[in-house]
Amino acid sequence: MVPLPISTPLQILAWVGVTGLPIAAAIGCWTLGRRPPWGWVVHLLFAPGLLAGEWALAWLLFFAANDHGDGPPGLGLALIPAILCLVVTLPVYYLGLAVAIIRRTISAHADR
Repeated sequence: MVPLPISTPLQILAWVGVTGLPIAAAIGCWTLGRRPPWGWVVHLLFAPGLLAGEWALAWLLFFAANDHGDGPPGLGLALIPAILCLVVTLPVYYLGLAVAIIRRTISAHADR
């Protein structure tokens, strides 16, 4: 039986955090960003905040595993779902934001 690259509770929590953070942050920022007058600040800070959080949680995962990148790629493979979730969440969030702004602009011009 092949040992799992993630085995301790801290590693499991860090992996769940790094994988679930993009979706949770997108939902939270979308909800907070709808509140005027500072909603646009939340949308602007979404990407840098998400990247910082992902980096910190990935670092925690590598720290908990005591992995410095010298051995086989076991732990790096565990980060593939987290990276895919991040790569999908960022463009979908900002595409949704662009669509919302365009719809609001169109409806504002239609009311005139």
